[in-house]
Amino acid sequence: MPNATFRIPTRELGNSPISVHVQDIGNLRMSKGKVIWRAFGAQRGTRISWEDLARLITENGVPE
Repeated sequence: MPNATFRIPTRELGNSPISVHVQDIGNLRMSKGKVIWRAFGAQRGTRISWEDLARLITENGVPE
C-alpha cells in the first residue's frame, strides 16, 4: 500500500483546499466546490463535483 501525506487547513473547507499526496499514484485536492485528481507525472488534473464523485463511488465502489 502506498504512503499518503496530508495538509489540512485550520479553517473551514473553502479557499484553502485539503491536499492528499499518495506516493507514486497522484494528488487529490479537495475544496468546497470540487475535487481534483492529478495522477503522478501528469501536468494537469481532472476535476469532478462532490455530487458526481458521490455518484461515481456509489455506482462503482465495493461495500466495506
